[in-house]
Amino acid sequence: MQSDRALPVLHSGHPDTLEAERALLPAISYELRSPLTRARLNAELLPESAEVQPQRGVLLRDLQESERLFFC
Repeated sequence: MQSDRALPVLHSGHPDTLEAERALLPAISYELRSPLTRARLNAELLPESAEVQPQRGVLLRDLQESERLFFC
């Protein structure tokens, strides 16, 4: 598999590679955080009616769990 051959290059410990990873991580974090934040805000804006409330609660819990997994 090609990905198996690429893995040692990514984790070679080479200073240039480590610096590139350090620069890339904040960008990835931002790219993930933006859609999660947008989804959470949209879920919070859903009406609090009896028929929507159960799905709204599940969605908010799922988004909170996703945020916890990605950013903690």
